[in-house]
Amino acid sequence: MTAPPALEIRGLRLTLPGAARPVLDGVDLTVGPGETVALVGESGSGKSLTSRGALGLLPAGAVTEGAVLVDGEDVLTAPPDRLRALRTGRVAMVFQDPRATLNPLRRIGDFLTEGARAAGVEPAAATDRATGLLRAVGLDASVLAAYPGQVSGGMLQRVVIAAALMGDPVLLLADEPTTALDVITQAEVIALLVRLRESFRTGLLFVTHDLDLAAAVSDRVHVMYAGRIVESGPAEDVFARPLHPYTTALLASTPRLTAPGGRLSAIPGRPPDPRAPLTGCAFAARCPLATDTCRETPPEVRRAPGRPDHHATCHHSARLADEGAVLDV
Repeated sequence: MTAPPALEIRGLRLTLPGAARPVLDGVDLTVGPGETVALVGESGSGKSLTSRGALGLLPAGAVTEGAVLVDGEDVLTAPPDRLRALRTGRVAMVFQDPRATLNPLRRIGDFLTEGARAAGVEPAAATDRATGLLRAVGLDASVLAAYPGQVSGGMLQRVVIAAALMGDPVLLLADEPTTALDVITQAEVIALLVRLRESFRTGLLFVTHDLDLAAAVSDRVHVMYAGRIVESGPAEDVFARPLHPYTTALLASTPRLTAPGGRLSAIPGRPPDPRAPLTGCAFAARCPLATDTCRETPPEVRRAPGRPDHHATCHHSARLADEGAVLDV
């Protein structure tokens, strides 16, 4: 029997009080066992809200449609006891800032074992599990007795990753897990996440605005804009031959050591205000290819010729699929 996806989001639509349109609008996303899927886009595009939906951590007053399945179970309709069980053992999250995750007045060992002990695991067994996971992330048992303020940020992020694996989850959500770290520590944490995914066969949803990181760690990429997935496909296809002007503009605005001198390319304008109604393509006001059709008619999902797993929601994706097409951003 084939195992269900670690995460399957079907047509997720989320509306908040005071918003004129859904802040998540028909999101479809799948993470298979042992697969890394990157969710990229500007701040405010809906990346973190999508990932937190897998834990049922939605804002007060949110109205949802669609389904969010973790290991085959719908988080949106799960009763409180099942939701608690999913959070304890099937899905876990690594947040941006490890120092905001841990209580500075409690020892790291207490933080690591608290959830397991609350679930009925004997203290000695919980400590053994925590010690083994600390070793897996490159730390030793002495960390158990330390307070968060006594270790570095990189060590704390390793502790947080170990804590996320305490329940042997099928799905790990990493929400900008390297933002608060220096470049060297970032590389170490990314390599660690990749190695742990391979060892534990855990599905990984990697949320980031850093396209280079997404390219380095992911099997597939979903590009998000204004609450919608505007492009998705294998990482190598999305980054080498993008089908959406937004993806192209993001890639053009990424700093490169080999790029010529001068100012970086920038995307003009701002993302649409969720308090204002939206017609047509959400990116039309900032897109150099936009036409009246773009401003008036929402685009449909289109598949790249010869690339059945590469899709984009754009009226001009066929033009961008042409290898000779150049987008002036």
